[in-house]
Amino acid sequence: MELDIAKLRDALKSTEARSRFEGAIADALRPDEETRSIAVLKERIERIHVPDGTAKRVGQTFDRMVTRALKKTGEAQCNVLAAPTGAGKSHMMDRLPKDPRLAPSHDMFGPIQPLVYVRAPSPCNLQTLGRVLYKRLTDAEIAPSTKEGEVWQRLRYQMYGQRTVIVAIDEFHNVLVTPKMEVRQAVVNTIKSLLQPTPECGIPHLLRPYPIQVVLAGVPLVQQAVKINGELDRRAKKITIRQLSSTKEGLREMGAFLKAVDNVLGFPRSSDLAEPEMVRRFMAATGGFQGRAMHLVKEAAFAALDDRAPRIDREDHLAVVLEEITTVDPAGNPFLVADASKVRGIRGEDWGEITRLRGIREGTCDE
Repeated sequence: MELDIAKLRDALKSTEARSRFEGAIADALRPDEETRSIAVLKERIERIHVPDGTAKRVGQTFDRMVTRALKKTGEAQCNVLAAPTGAGKSHMMDRLPKDPRLAPSHDMFGPIQPLVYVRAPSPCNLQTLGRVLYKRLTDAEIAPSTKEGEVWQRLRYQMYGQRTVIVAIDEFHNVLVTPKMEVRQAVVNTIKSLLQPTPECGIPHLLRPYPIQVVLAGVPLVQQAVKINGELDRRAKKITIRQLSSTKEGLREMGAFLKAVDNVLGFPRSSDLAEPEMVRRFMAATGGFQGRAMHLVKEAAFAALDDRAPRIDREDHLAVVLEEITTVDPAGNPFLVADASKVRGIRGEDWGEITRLRGIREGTCDE
């Protein structure tokens, strides 16, 4: 067979050209150094934790609970972290899995998971909650057609078998969104059964059922629901997130918090978040909740990084972010008006009605 040198040369040229073209496309799609740096900064900002008084108090409560759970001493408790939407509940709950004492491990009998932490989806009922907990604990699914009682029975087998000592459920209000009191009664009774297992719970003696500590977080509806069961209410430890008032002391505390946040953002220039006028704007925008202030600052910081800005700008970033996560209009936006003291602001009790953050409008147990 005679080799056609000319055709081979053309083919090689075509291959080389195609390779160069593909290489150019890959280079164009590959993130440049600046893009990578911004991604790293965003990840660091997302992890920022500036402990205020509430965070420290919650941390101390969690620390005592973990110690109590691992020693299995005394009665199990139900820690209830209740606050309006966006106040910082999830951020505080996310600190719990970081406790090294609750890290998963293995021994000769299998996996050990001291903590099971989930967020209740929406919509959610008792059966769905059990399936979500089971999935987190075993990485296996329970069929949606499985009856509620069987779901929780299988879940208890796994919890006792894997020596789970704490069950933490964020967004717990999603399980309570029902006007039927008997449904809410079943939910709180099930939670109470984790704290105080009975011989009739159906678990073989070999697994030795024991009290499990519970943490529930959600809007104030959660705290109201716990009262449905007297035994659960007696064992409940209520943790509230304090709302700062626009007094001299409240403004000072919010200012100190914002200054600490500004100092760790890492921008080339200060964003002047703790300036007195800016503090008043934050108070009007957040209803006095530092968790909301942190959320606004982080989202504004991401926007500033996308704009390649040297700092967070009040109008370009904070005002825009506030309108993105709430339904506030420009005329009522504390970050846009000339004089923030003349704006009604977003009251704490109103935030749950207008926010676009995850959560539900607050309700009551007897509605």
